[in-house]
Amino acid sequence: MESTTTFLQEGRNFVYVDSLAEAILNHDASTDTYTIKDPFPSNIKILDCSAGGGKDQKFKEERIPGAQFLDLNQKFIDPDGKYPSAYPTEAVIKHRLGELGVSKEHDIVCYVQDTATRFSTRALFIFKSFGFKRVAILAGGFEHWKSKNFPVDTSEPAEEEKTEFEGDLEDADSHLVTYEDVKAMEEDTENNLIIDARPANEHNGEVDPAYKDAKRGKIPNSVNIPSTDILKEDGSFKDVEELKEIFDKSGVDKKRKLVCHCNGGNQATIVAVALQEAGYENIKLYDGSWNEYGSKLE
Repeated sequence: MESTTTFLQEGRNFVYVDSLAEAILNHDASTDTYTIKDPFPSNIKILDCSAGGGKDQKFKEERIPGAQFLDLNQKFIDPDGKYPSAYPTEAVIKHRLGELGVSKEHDIVCYVQDTATRFSTRALFIFKSFGFKRVAILAGGFEHWKSKNFPVDTSEPAEEEKTEFEGDLEDADSHLVTYEDVKAMEEDTENNLIIDARPANEHNGEVDPAYKDAKRGKIPNSVNIPSTDILKEDGSFKDVEELKEIFDKSGVDKKRKLVCHCNGGNQATIVAVALQEAGYENIKLYDGSWNEYGSKLE
């Protein structure tokens, strides 16, 4: 990869559309029009992290210039995992990123097509857990990009580069906890706080979980901070001061290990990223989440 000035700062979770536009577009002030930089900046990789029915087709129809489709829920998971959308292994990461020509030297921008922020936070959490330093979510996603009248690519997507991933990855396990870990933590409330990002009616056992084998209920001594409480209506994050207030009211403190879970590990990453934004550390993800825990209840 050619040596190019980076535009993402290490440790930052978000990048604004204006910053991305400045990095990949030329602006003619006399006509207030934009053109895509040629050559396209070689240090930047833009990934559509949308998941769900029809998102791959939607990507083919329109996307941010230079973007590639990550295929989060099909190609960025452990295909041998017991539960849906299981956390990807190192081998999966290297294979998929090799297909996309992505390396740890790139500035990686993650976005979604709609307000399903949980998929961009999921991708961000995965990347950072494996040691990627310059990766960020595009604040407001594709909808915000379009609202600013920046160019949209409607041409046939380019073929994937299919290169060999180079470099070493960090051990993602240090960012994760297992079912056995959670069972040990749930009674040790002095040192651990388990945060449930599911809706309140699921946390309170009022409705059946989405996963067929999981029973109703909650992890003992867990607190409920629904991921929807973290976000504005457009799917963007609330201001840091609002986030701090939410966490303070729920008894979240910086002395304890903070374990986030939901149903399958997506919504929990919204809360995990919000905790980082609010200045908390020692944040872990229970990826098996209620799909696993609820399936083991008697």
